[in-house]
Amino acid sequence: MPEIAIIGSGLAGLTAAVTLSSKGFKVHLFEGSKKGGGRAGSFPFTPTPPLDNSQKEYQLDNGQHIMMGCYHETLSLLREISAIDKISIQDKMEVKVIGNNQKSYMLKSGSMPYPLSLLQALMGYDLLNFREKLSAVKFVNQLKSLEINSLDRLTVKEWLDQNGQTGALSTGLWEILCIGTLNTSPDKASASIFARILKIVFLGGKVNSKIVVPAVNLSSLFVEPAIRFIRSRGGIIEFSTPVNMINSTNSSSFELISRDQSIGNFPDVIFAVPHHALKKINGIEQHLPSIPNRELEYSSITTFHLFLKINPLKDDFLALTGSPVQWVFNHGDYITTVTSSSSNWDKMSESDILKIIVSELKKYLNLNEAEVYDYKMVKEKRATFVCGGENLKHRLGCCTENPGLFFAGDWTDTGLPATIEGAVLSGRTAARKIIQKYS
Repeated sequence: MPEIAIIGSGLAGLTAAVTLSSKGFKVHLFEGSKKGGGRAGSFPFTPTPPLDNSQKEYQLDNGQHIMMGCYHETLSLLREISAIDKISIQDKMEVKVIGNNQKSYMLKSGSMPYPLSLLQALMGYDLLNFREKLSAVKFVNQLKSLEINSLDRLTVKEWLDQNGQTGALSTGLWEILCIGTLNTSPDKASASIFARILKIVFLGGKVNSKIVVPAVNLSSLFVEPAIRFIRSRGGIIEFSTPVNMINSTNSSSFELISRDQSIGNFPDVIFAVPHHALKKINGIEQHLPSIPNRELEYSSITTFHLFLKINPLKDDFLALTGSPVQWVFNHGDYITTVTSSSSNWDKMSESDILKIIVSELKKYLNLNEAEVYDYKMVKEKRATFVCGGENLKHRLGCCTENPGLFFAGDWTDTGLPATIEGAVLSGRTAARKIIQKYS
């Protein structure tokens, strides 16, 4: 079997390496940073403790991720790398939503057979009045016969407005799902991709709607098990080795250069790097002239890890409606807030954002700001591409005009938004193309 080069050790690159390794290919994975995982990795943090506590190091995630049962490729990957026991899957879909009156509302599957159980969930969601509940059920029922392509020119907001999904229906239900899955505001997000997600969740089978929550940090869940798997099958992983240049030595081999030093020749190369990083590789346009000149538009995510003297929260996670803090995750000693599509915060100071976060938590959860003794903010300005508009035209497929070069990453044309599942799927797809090439 030929040796395959993979550039980038985010989830897409790791997945491609795992998939190829399982089929007997020797992989050589190059990563510019000191560790793998990319946006789905973790980092150590030791908060300054209160006077009565000792110091303790935590592994914090770059960004808090929530998954679902419809993440079939992701769950398959976790089984393959023996990490499936590191997640918690709900028995049935259950999400607690908190309004700004501190009242809680349950979006919970009923006891009827699927998919009636999800319609029960909508009818039992008391944030909506009876008329709004009926309207939501009708909207979901229409998904059965919906032609996805008919929505290509519409934003989520336009689609919702056309179907009477306004007011509380929008802010208390569909907007939560839209921003949570697409990291894009409804006025910009693609209606066709959002509709595809809704079809998968509501009509794709009972397991699809269940929430999947990691029981460990993301490095322990994905990165470390994947690295062990790859190395156990003879794969080579080199960190702190950025690929700066690609040359073609002949018609069937590509030479990779790192810091002016050749690091090998390979018949096939998977570029598992962000879209904006492609042009940093000298020589790539010579081999792939179709790389678009236009940069993708990105949407940011702001995450706060707040360390508490006393944690009043009992639930594993909560959704907040009508708040810039969309999700709150409970880790015991600390909680994590997530604000998706947070580009309006990109130029704000850390302290100013913290004030907003604490104020929202006080308003929604009655959290005493005096309980917060330390925090860590992670602001990812290029968290995901904006899932709508012209951006969708610039998503590239896995295969390129050069039969030895492939793309992988959540930004590629997977048909999904920029999620963990999209990243894993892209890595699987690139690897499967290479496997097919040599079969």
